[in-house]
Amino acid sequence: MVLAADEDTRRPSAPVITTARQEGPGEVQLVWDASRDNVGVAEYRILGNGRPLLTLDATADLFETFWFLDDLPHGNLWIQIQAIDAAGNESVRSAPSYVRVDNTRMRPPSNVDAIFDPRRQCMTVSFDPSPDERGVSRYVIRENLVVSGSVTVDDPSARDRITTETCSIGGSGWTAHVQIEAEGAVAERSVRTAPVAVYRHHHHAPTGFTAQVIGTTAVLTWDEPEPRMRAASFRILDALQPIADVPADSTGTTLELEPGRHWLQLATVNDEGGESRRTAPIAITIEPDATGVVAGWVFHDQNGDGLQSAGEPGVADARVSLIQASTGEELDVLTTTADGNYAFGGLPTQWCYIVSMTVRGAAPTLTGVGPDRSLDSDLNTDGATDELCFADGDRRIDADAGVVVAGGD
Repeated sequence: MVLAADEDTRRPSAPVITTARQEGPGEVQLVWDASRDNVGVAEYRILGNGRPLLTLDATADLFETFWFLDDLPHGNLWIQIQAIDAAGNESVRSAPSYVRVDNTRMRPPSNVDAIFDPRRQCMTVSFDPSPDERGVSRYVIRENLVVSGSVTVDDPSARDRITTETCSIGGSGWTAHVQIEAEGAVAERSVRTAPVAVYRHHHHAPTGFTAQVIGTTAVLTWDEPEPRMRAASFRILDALQPIADVPADSTGTTLELEPGRHWLQLATVNDEGGESRRTAPIAITIEPDATGVVAGWVFHDQNGDGLQSAGEPGVADARVSLIQASTGEELDVLTTTADGNYAFGGLPTQWCYIVSMTVRGAAPTLTGVGPDRSLDSDLNTDGATDELCFADGDRRIDADAGVVVAGGD
């Protein structure tokens, strides 16, 4: 017989039971060392007295090698575990572990639900009370077998659903297996409920986060979140500060951002407001829309009335500087043409500017005379204009400056 090169015929190693003990009537705690396999174990079969009791999926996200057998019959029980790989190869059964099962217990609570809040590091647990008529005095809450809280029962006959919170984290690890048992007045206890697995840590950061710049728009994309992240929305942050939340079913969005440097991150947020780990920052730069023009005319106000009158000449070779209003930085310097004109182009329209000029042997004339802003002088006594902003359009061609030349006619 010739086997295909990729056919798996190796059986897993036998599991080793490390703990098999009764935790209460009808309940056995079972812990074992994982089997080894050249490909990977797919299932574990648990047997009692040679008969299969249940099969566990070893590929599940929250799977761990311990379990609680409950509702077991009264009597002697020999427990074994067998590993099975994806090809169906079965390991040798583990050595049997003996447990004497006593199933005379009060009945446990049911329908357990647990939600973890990673911000507060607290667990909210809710469940239906035990139907046992012998009277429950309290309910004990365990996380990974460790007692993390309890609820005292004032009215044993009450059947309303119970909700409580515990901030005393039991056990260790990112996954909490929550169980509840009922306790009677004389310390009689029910079996524990089946474990409810809860992810009790900040979820991993979203994956596939990218950022692309188109003009002044940031185009963001990311992968769909894993179901276990329980994402209610995505949160976008810039320089560690939240700037937008988008629905959980989206895989991208666009943002209009101010010119400058940005450090973008992405996180998921669950229904309780718990935030996942954030992605590594992506640095992007939004360049300003550089289509603005600031221009004007420097004229000799011969009659000193602050207005551009017919026949008044322009001033050549006047030194004109362009200043960014918000920072005071001098951006450019030029001199006027022979007829007194000047113009600065290619300016970001998101900024405001100040024009400052110097004319040797001259001083600014009157400012803001008359109702017609196209005929007045915009130069203040300090030799600079007021702020010039692009409120409508991308051209400011009215920054004119009149000067009175000492000794002029």
